[in-house]
Amino acid sequence: MPVFSETLRRKPPTPFCARLLPIVLLVVVTIGVAGPASASAGCDGLDDPTTATPGKLFDSASRCDSMPDAVFLLTIGQIRAITDLSAFPAKSEADEALIGKLYERMYYRMGGSGPDELYRDDALYDELIDRIRNWRPTDLPGYEPGWEYSSTPSYQEYYRKVEEAKAFRLQQLASYYALVSDDEYFELKVQADEILKRNDNTLVNGSPDDDRYSELARAMNEVKRRIRDDN
Repeated sequence: MPVFSETLRRKPPTPFCARLLPIVLLVVVTIGVAGPASASAGCDGLDDPTTATPGKLFDSASRCDSMPDAVFLLTIGQIRAITDLSAFPAKSEADEALIGKLYERMYYRMGGSGPDELYRDDALYDELIDRIRNWRPTDLPGYEPGWEYSSTPSYQEYYRKVEEAKAFRLQQLASYYALVSDDEYFELKVQADEILKRNDNTLVNGSPDDDRYSELARAMNEVKRRIRDDN
């Protein structure tokens, strides 16, 4: 069973990288079975993750039945998408539309960190971070992002953008890991996620669930401050 359920999110998204591009923190509701890369069904993006486009990486993450592999594919897809969107300006209005489709997909559907189970497991989290750090996309000659572009970045400029996006995403994942691995925060988050799930991510202002969600959000923010102060 695939790890990710790629469904449109209705709540306003949370910024992924304020300096680069906003991405929503997707709530993942379908959990797959973890396994080694060689045994992962549907994870064809692992065949050569250095040459795959963001769209192919997202497609593979959506089909993959291994949680560690799916989250890895998702994350490098995000990094490559952010890089490509800033590195390859559209050549025409038709190309702008293709860029818009990738932006929408990443912003509303494939912008998450992955299942919390991974971030509650130190070994799985450390493995993910190592894989992301060691990932390096292919050289530019012959690579096509999925649209025609008006200019091509230099080799140095492209990889500078890759490393910037990678470093920022790793920082975000580390922050998320610190939160989710905290038992008090995690228990509050589970309750908040259940409220969102049963309301299809759309809360009615002033409803009991809206009031309870607000209480949980305030408590989660208090825990965030405590974790930040401790670190």
